[in-house]
Amino acid sequence: MVPPLVSPVARCVSVRVNRAHCLMTTSRHSCFARDDAAATCRSDGGDAIVGTMARGGRDIAVSQYAAVRKIFTADDVLLYGRLIGDLNPIHTRGRVDHTGGQGDMPSSAVDIPGDNKLVKIRQEDGKPEAVVHGMLIGSLFSSIFGTLIPGSVYRSQNLVFRAPVFASEPILGRVEIMDIKKLRGRGSLVTCDTTVVSYPDDEALVKTCVEGKAEVWLPGI
Repeated sequence: MVPPLVSPVARCVSVRVNRAHCLMTTSRHSCFARDDAAATCRSDGGDAIVGTMARGGRDIAVSQYAAVRKIFTADDVLLYGRLIGDLNPIHTRGRVDHTGGQGDMPSSAVDIPGDNKLVKIRQEDGKPEAVVHGMLIGSLFSSIFGTLIPGSVYRSQNLVFRAPVFASEPILGRVEIMDIKKLRGRGSLVTCDTTVVSYPDDEALVKTCVEGKAEVWLPGI
């Protein structure tokens, strides 16, 4: 299933980026502090998209990137779950009455490959935090293209989920152009690396959450 494009309505402003943007390689995290002027676009949701990809895909080139920071709330997760009919207890954490099933997930930590935990306990009330749906996280990538390059069409996306993302956890979604194929008279087909990392205040705690690749058709570019 291909993540949906967001509304192309956006406004662009010029800002100075002073926050460290996390850039990932296949073997490790690399965080580089950037202090250069960057074109920043905001989607209808108000999330700033920063990077080297220009608005409208102007002069798009290999190695250009765009990134957006996002926090999905527990309400966001519940609304998405109801919309698609996925009320798995790991996403609802006791907010939905599951009748005839196994009930809510245990509050103790559950290991998944890579020594990551499926349960995160909220400090304020001692209750487990909801896990964000993987496809909701993956929609960050199409939202970047839909906002920066209105009219772009998602062709394919694969995703590998390395670690869970919890409600209220800051994350950074990032796309990087790896290849551009010109289509005679029909625009361009770009191949991208797509990544999501957690984005805590302490960069030592950054973790890889999602990795993948996407193909996006850019008509007229």
